[in-house]
Amino acid sequence: MIETVNRLLFRHHDADVVYECRECGTSVDSVDDECPSCGRTDVATFVTE
Repeated sequence: MIETVNRLLFRHHDADVVYECRECGTSVDSVDDECPSCGRTDVATFVTE
């Protein structure tokens, strides 16, 4: 759901959404993913322009 909201909010801008594990910093595909490195599910969302 967060991905959908982010896409709708930032579709008119040249923004990228990055999802990153809060524990180890590994990039993940979405906020619903488990980190492939440490197994945590606490994911941060960053929007870059």
